[in-house]
Amino acid sequence: TEPSYESVAAALKKEIATERARAKVAELRDKMEDERGGGASVAEAAQKLGVSATTIDAIDRSGRLPDGQLAPNIPAGVDVVAQAFNSDIGVDNDPVSFKGGYIWYDVVGITPSRERNLDEVKDQVEARWREDQITSRLKAKATEMVQKLEQGGKLADEASRAGLKVETVAGVRRDASLPGVAGGAITAAFRTPKDGVGQTAGAAANEWIVFRVTDVTLPPVDFASDDIKKLKETLQRSVTDEQVAQYVTKLESDIGTTINQTAFAQVTGANN
Repeated sequence: TEPSYESVAAALKKEIATERARAKVAELRDKMEDERGGGASVAEAAQKLGVSATTIDAIDRSGRLPDGQLAPNIPAGVDVVAQAFNSDIGVDNDPVSFKGGYIWYDVVGITPSRERNLDEVKDQVEARWREDQITSRLKAKATEMVQKLEQGGKLADEASRAGLKVETVAGVRRDASLPGVAGGAITAAFRTPKDGVGQTAGAAANEWIVFRVTDVTLPPVDFASDDIKKLKETLQRSVTDEQVAQYVTKLESDIGTTINQTAFAQVTGANN
């Protein structure tokens, strides 16, 4: 069937809007680079062009502030912090491409690394010690409950004795994401056979989960579904890559390999 006018028009509008947005981003990039080329800092150039800028007074390689909290306003999905730590004061850093736009950054100061004194880390050490103690005790209690369940105990009875509640979740897929449930718990459950019990860390540091798998269901396979098609394509690529790798390895073993230094130099620019 031929596409309708409405669908074509919508697609064209989206494409035109996308191209216009790209043109504006490219124009802004050029203006930012012109300002920086003229000696302006990222903050100065951003202010002149009406672009938002964020200043972080101090941050470590893990992206944390001096108080141990994660620094806010750092885009997820791009490691700007690592690139900043590989730069230096006064370096004109290249912009980082990100989601159709760019991120500019300047390093305005460097604090040499040092061992923090006790007063600086006391609160963090105490908090970590308390968390470790809680986790250790929760894990010990969970292990005790698992042993009783393996000996025939009922999860509801053991939970009642401990003052806990039992939650039942049905129809969980392997790739499911449940509110308040750590992904590791779902993974652990799928590694456990029917009627088996297990334990795993919860979503929070002070949570530990004891579970029993009451049923295992094999879902019907729809070979026309997008998931199956993607899986088939992935498997086909993997098989093809493996066959090619084995073939190349066999040729290298039977024939031997040499490096054409002239061609290598032309490709890599080693002669320049």
